[in-house]
Amino acid sequence: MGWNEIQFVILAFISELLGTLSGFGSSTFFMPLAQIFENYHLVLVLTSALHVFGNLNRMIQFASKVELKSILLFVLPSMLFSFLGALLNPYVPLSILEKILAVFLLAISVYQLFFKSGTRSKAEPSAAPIALPIFLIALSGFLTGLIGTGGAIRGAALMSLGLPQNLFIHLSSLIDIAGDVLRLGAYLYNGYMDWSHWFYLPLLALAAFTGTWIAKKILARIPKERFYKIVSFFILISSIVLFFKT
Repeated sequence: MGWNEIQFVILAFISELLGTLSGFGSSTFFMPLAQIFENYHLVLVLTSALHVFGNLNRMIQFASKVELKSILLFVLPSMLFSFLGALLNPYVPLSILEKILAVFLLAISVYQLFFKSGTRSKAEPSAAPIALPIFLIALSGFLTGLIGTGGAIRGAALMSLGLPQNLFIHLSSLIDIAGDVLRLGAYLYNGYMDWSHWFYLPLLALAAFTGTWIAKKILARIPKERFYKIVSFFILISSIVLFFKT
């Protein structure tokens, strides 16, 4: 394993750390930058594998009770649309979609950072208007399967519900992992995995665990209102990275 591969794994660790701090996973950071080191199709497979590892860790380390209603409203649509997006990946031109997504995320983050007065401290999923979050989470799953990243949209959707930190991260990971498993299968079916790079898998699992563990230590010291500002800031950063990536 050479320096190129070592940098790839370091990027995975940093992405998991930032992905946990932001509450919406690593792909938004990992997917655009990982293509510097490996080809696009291999990065798609490894991103979905990293997501499986990372989301499993976050679900355990940020364990929270999730109602069945939330699973039906958020998890199932995201899972199905993620699988659909992964199947459509070989047939859809992606560059224009990525630019549109970047502008959309930029608008959301600017609104959250500079124009929204505060967050609902006691809101629950059942108490907040949920039609828009359901649509955005389904869209997030579709884009995650289609272009490999969509977590920032899911983060914005969950932020509108005013969830506590641990529930926010746990539910986001639960939504994400269902689609991750299906889209990983779709990418393997499409022949995207180069098995000469199998050694990445255990290293990505280690990167996911350590990144999540360190992020949890940091988040334990951050109040909810500041956490939401951090989420908005990372949405802003991810929109800029996505817009200018080649």
